[in-house]
Amino acid sequence: FELTDTGEDGLSFWANANQGSGYLKFKRMNNSVVKNFGPDFGGKIYQQFTVGLTNDVNENVYTNKTILSVYPNPSNGHIFIDVDFSSKKAGIIEITDVLGKIVYTHSFAALTATTVEADLSSFKNGLYFVTLKTDIEVLNKKLLLAK
Repeated sequence: FELTDTGEDGLSFWANANQGSGYLKFKRMNNSVVKNFGPDFGGKIYQQFTVGLTNDVNENVYTNKTILSVYPNPSNGHIFIDVDFSSKKAGIIEITDVLGKIVYTHSFAALTATTVEADLSSFKNGLYFVTLKTDIEVLNKKLLLAK
């Protein structure tokens, strides 16, 4: 797979948010993320892979820690939140403003991976915090809304 950007500023460039934003990721059929490419990649993304080959070795890739990704960031309001766990977990995703007011929530149960789409376009520009809470951990990411 090869993606070339002749403008050499990737799918989303923090210094010029008016050009738009985008993302690129490969997912398995169960919706778990195989590879997530940063949107500010410059001029080219190149990834080699094979499809449909079988052999005697099971090539399963698992993460041993929880991964939380929020993109595009900065955003015009339409965001994606990727979560990958090492085992099935239940929890909640919350988005709060800088004063700590919860402005968005999404609950989930018994998942190893998910992608949540959230429309925050009606929210005011500024800094927000995306928090992932499970029974054993809390992860945070900053999110900048700039419309």
